[in-house]
Amino acid sequence: MSMLDDELTKKAAEAEKSMIDSHAGGGVELLGMHMRPVTLGSLVMLMQVGSELIRGVPISQCRNILMDCCVFIRLHTLSFKQAVKLTRNKAALEDAALELAEKLSPADVGAIIDAVTLMIKKATETQVEPILEDSLMGTRDDDVLGET
Repeated sequence: MSMLDDELTKKAAEAEKSMIDSHAGGGVELLGMHMRPVTLGSLVMLMQVGSELIRGVPISQCRNILMDCCVFIRLHTLSFKQAVKLTRNKAALEDAALELAEKLSPADVGAIIDAVTLMIKKATETQVEPILEDSLMGTRDDDVLGET
């Protein structure tokens, strides 16, 4: 591995750790930018603008993964109301995403893609808390309803 590969791997790992550590806290930091957490509202906005990030398209097959990631980041660095307003004007949204991209280093591409996809994955994965069998033993439906 080259020194650049090592640095990219390190940045991706740091971004992933940051995402995991701070997701539950109401937002994340990515390359010095505070981002709102993914919500149903932000997923709907991404659907409205046609982002392949949330349509089940494998990352390797996304037509413009960099633009999709920049749109995602832009929408999540704005207030919800600002993001809603921006999604109503696709050209303005693309301009805002390109302005953001202009401020980012190509060396951060891997970390950006990893962080964005991890945010989406964490927000959309099913979280199930198992019910222990012991807690169900001895309880009948009519006991729960107060009937005997």
